[in-house]
Formats: sequence, structure tokens, C-alpha cells
Amino acid sequence: MTDEEEQLRQYHLAAHQALDQLVARWAFCTGRLFSQATIMELIKWSHQQTIQPTTEPARPWIQPSAGD
Repeated sequence: MTDEEEQLRQYHLAAHQALDQLVARWAFCTGRLFSQATIMELIKWSHQQTIQPTTEPARPWIQPSAGD
């Protein structure tokens, strides 16, 4: 592997790790599976996080009771 190829490999490894972290954060904050979203939704959500970050996790497992 040439030096240039190794640099590109390292770049892609770092980008892949950052994408994994972004998708994990998206799932934590939205409560949705990534398979339920589009790349554009992820990009828009990520941009919104630069303006106003989400601090609380989504709680999709908490459903309001029938009387609420």
C-alpha cells in the first residue's frame, strides 16, 4: 500500500467511526432505528444539533395512558 493509499484508508476509517457515532447519537435522541430514516433526515437532524443540541434521549417506550 502506498503512503497515499494509507492516508486515504485512515481518512475513511476516521469518517466511518464518526458516522457510526452520529447514527448512534441520532438513534439515542430520536428513538428511531436508522433503517426508518433517510440520509437527508440524518443530515438535517445533525445540522439542527449544531444550532440546538438535544440533551434528553427520546423515550419511545413510554406511551401515555388512555386517560391522559
